[in-house]
Amino acid sequence: KFPCEMERRSKPISPDPTQTASSRFCRNAHHTITRPDQKTLSALPNTTPRGGYVVVIQDMRGRFASEGDFYAFLNDGAGINRDGYDTVACLADQPWSDGRIRTIGGSYSGATQCRNALSRPPHLQATFIRESSSDYYHEWVYRGGAFELGFNMGWSRAVTLANLPHLVEDDVLERHQGILEGVDNAVDHWHSRLPIFPPPYMTGLNDWHNEWLDNLIDGPYW
Repeated sequence: KFPCEMERRSKPISPDPTQTASSRFCRNAHHTITRPDQKTLSALPNTTPRGGYVVVIQDMRGRFASEGDFYAFLNDGAGINRDGYDTVACLADQPWSDGRIRTIGGSYSGATQCRNALSRPPHLQATFIRESSSDYYHEWVYRGGAFELGFNMGWSRAVTLANLPHLVEDDVLERHQGILEGVDNAVDHWHSRLPIFPPPYMTGLNDWHNEWLDNLIDGPYW
């Protein structure tokens, strides 16, 4: 079970602090400061309460201010860990909540919604998936049966680079940052290098990327 602790780093914005309200929340794998759509995310707490909602934006397990280990697609859904399910239950139990929870977001925050729906949280009223994939083998990693090298390499590298403080000790942080930044600077080399498995710059950091490459056929892993 994913422990849920509400930590308010700023004054919560709600439509009427004297009444309970429905909640909208976004489980986010990307830091809003570094995302092109940061203005959309940062505007939510200021605009959505006008419609009568409290807004919660959560760093996923193992990302930024959240503890634990990040593994793409793993800890949502109906598996051993049901982070989305537990978060919905936690939000519904807050004194300012009326128990009705909606989820919002796109891209990876859309993927967390698809996965969360599988666990059927009793307080989940609706999901709004701006855009995302629901079949991660066919629509994200192996489109048409071919590994989407360009997207997967870039996305996995960027996620790993941002997550290095969770993955390595301080004394080797700068070295690993240099390696991953070097991959981006030599992207043509890495796109043409064979074999593509396992990529040395990811090994020992985010092994889920190597496990994607090791599971090239749609099956139980996916």
